Amino acid sequence: MGSVPARARLRQRYLLICFILSLILCSASMAGINKAPAYTVLSHTLGWVIGLSVVAAFLSLALFVHVLDRHSSWQVAGAWVPVLSLSFLAFVPFLWPAVIRRRVRDWAVVAAYLIAVAAEIALAYVGDQGSTAWSISYAMIPLVAGTAAIQALVAYRPTAGAPSRQDAHAVKNAGEQQSVMDAVAPEDW
Repeated sequence: MGSVPARARLRQRYLLICFILSLILCSASMAGINKAPAYTVLSHTLGWVIGLSVVAAFLSLALFVHVLDRHSSWQVAGAWVPVLSLSFLAFVPFLWPAVIRRRVRDWAVVAAYLIAVAAEIALAYVGDQGSTAWSISYAMIPLVAGTAAIQALVAYRPTAGAPSRQDAHAVKNAGEQQSVMDAVAPEDW
C-alpha cells in the first residue's frame, strides 16, 4: 500500500472538517429548538437547519469514506455504525479491538461510549419535553455519534494496526494452550 497522495489527504481533511461543523450545527440547533416557541419562524428555521446539517453530515461522511483506501472496509463499517444508529451503538466499533487486544485502554473506550449512551437515555427519560435535560440529551446524540465515527476512522486506518481475524485466532489458540497448560501443571507450580 502506497501513501495517500497529498491531494486526497487535503480532501479528507476538508470533508472531516465539514462533518464536524455540521454535527456542531446540528447539536446547537437541536438544543435550541426545544426552547423555541412552537410553530414560529424560529422553530421552523431550526428544523430546517437540523435537517440540512444532518444531510451535510451524512454527505461529508460518505464522501470522506469514498476518498479512503478501498481496502478499509472495517474503517467504513466502523464509521457508519454509530452514525446510522443515532449513537446508540457508538461502542460497537471499539468492542472488537477490546476483545482481541485485552487492553485496559480499549475497554475504557468501550465503557466511555456506553456511559455516554446511558447518559443520553437517562437525560431524555428524566427531563420533560422542552426541559434543559431533554435538550442536552438530544444535543448529545450527534456529538457522540460524530465522535465515535471519527474515532473509528482513526482506530481502523490501515496504518493503525487494527486487530484482524488472524489476531483473533492467535488469541484463541493462545487461550486454549494456556488452559491445557493449567490442566497438566501440578498444583505446587
